[in-house]
Amino acid sequence: MSVKQTQAALKAKQQLSAPEGVTPDVTGLGLRDALDILENKGFRVSVSGKGRVATQSFAAGKPYRSGQQILLILN
Repeated sequence: MSVKQTQAALKAKQQLSAPEGVTPDVTGLGLRDALDILENKGFRVSVSGKGRVATQSFAAGKPYRSGQQILLILN
């Protein structure tokens, strides 16, 4: 496992434990990890592009309601 993959795995674990109702930061993660985190938090996820998450339409740390749509731009 590369350093980059290890860092992404650690970030994914941290975001899974983010407080409920607070948008997690999934930038830099692969699509599979980002989807797992966001869908477990109740987001409906749309995706554009390929690769890792470059931007997300909801800012990390901001409140959200379950069922809201979030757009991930991959690069």
